[in-house]
Amino acid sequence: MKTAIDGQLDLFAMLAADETERKRAAGIPARHFGMAGRGLWARLEAYQSWMTEWTPVIELGAGLVVRAWGTSYGAAPVRTMECQPYVLGADLRCADRTHRDGCACVGHLIYRGFCTGCDWETDGEHLEDSLAAIDALDHAHDGWRESPVVEPLKYELGSKAGKNWQRSIEALYGDCPPGWPIITNRRGTATRAVAGRSPWGGYDVAIDTIDPRGDDPEMPEQQ
Repeated sequence: MKTAIDGQLDLFAMLAADETERKRAAGIPARHFGMAGRGLWARLEAYQSWMTEWTPVIELGAGLVVRAWGTSYGAAPVRTMECQPYVLGADLRCADRTHRDGCACVGHLIYRGFCTGCDWETDGEHLEDSLAAIDALDHAHDGWRESPVVEPLKYELGSKAGKNWQRSIEALYGDCPPGWPIITNRRGTATRAVAGRSPWGGYDVAIDTIDPRGDDPEMPEQQ
């Protein structure tokens, strides 16, 4: 294969530079989160395609400009045969680096529920990721809201006390499918839904999230 030598024009580099300048002049597409197509995997493919195309043009801060549904936190999704919940976020906050001090632009970090096993996604967005997780749980695990409310984890999950806590939940809930969530008696602060904390690899959802104005639940005895 021939390579460029000193003094020889690199035609491919010139063409790439011209294309970058053309894209800069044309402007960056706005609010890519509203693209056509639905489902977790279609959204992630669109995100990656956009980043691949526009990162060389933007050079710095492409993640602030993309405006697409992406994996903003937590473990990367794994495609499953059965329906399982997953949450994606889209950052619609101001991306102008000159506005960082005292910015008054309108925009939010928003969340939407998706499924790792099919193309379902909820039609609305939330300002809290826990509410998006609940949407996805309603899709993937019918009847989960009727599960007993249990005491929250108070120790490291891998500790002896943490393992005893998990065993007490397994005894109370009985046989559950993979990804089944638990509902814990958490109100006030520290009520975020935590992925992967249930004995079946599902969410730990605070009762305050699904019943914010309810009375204190009756607590079953945990062994």
